[in-house]
Amino acid sequence: FGSIASPQTAGVPFLVSITALDFYNNTAAAFADSVTLSEPFNTISPSKIGGFLNGAWIGDVSLTKADSTITITATSLGKTGVSNAFSVEHAALDHFTISLIGNKTAGASFTIYITAQDQYANTAASYTQTVTLQDESNTLTPATSGTFSSGFWTGQVSITKSQQTSVTVGGAGKSGQSNSFFVGPAALHHFSIEPISEQ
Repeated sequence: FGSIASPQTAGVPFLVSITALDFYNNTAAAFADSVTLSEPFNTISPSKIGGFLNGAWIGDVSLTKADSTITITATSLGKTGVSNAFSVEHAALDHFTISLIGNKTAGASFTIYITAQDQYANTAASYTQTVTLQDESNTLTPATSGTFSSGFWTGQVSITKSQQTSVTVGGAGKSGQSNSFFVGPAALHHFSIEPISEQ
């Protein structure tokens, strides 16, 4: 392998050069078989290459999994070669995910976990803004999260309307929605009597 620069970006093609060598590191110019490319997360594209010319191949590959230490392995005819280690950073913010929310009680605080992600479901660690918070009853508080840290925010919220609902978040022009869950009524507090007309 030729040296691979670091960092790369998830989903963005980058140039890779591979040379077939003999035991003494001479170029095996006659090599013309296909080569399988792999990495720990199995997101590399293409995963098989051919068209070696005079024992060498140069072309673009891309990976969609972000990680701090990745190597690419080339395999053919029972022989392997491994690239230098390099990092892959997340792509641009694409959406937010909200961890599973179970059924809740009206007015009772509960914790939500929100993650900023790119289109490949990598955590968008560079996102450090806030998001708006809303549910279908428009009774969720607070209406804005705290500042994200490394692409995450965890906080306490509450909903006062009893109904089936979900939480929607929005920030930087992107959004995300939780699963649907039920908010049940709180404990008995008082009675309501409908207006009575003159009798």
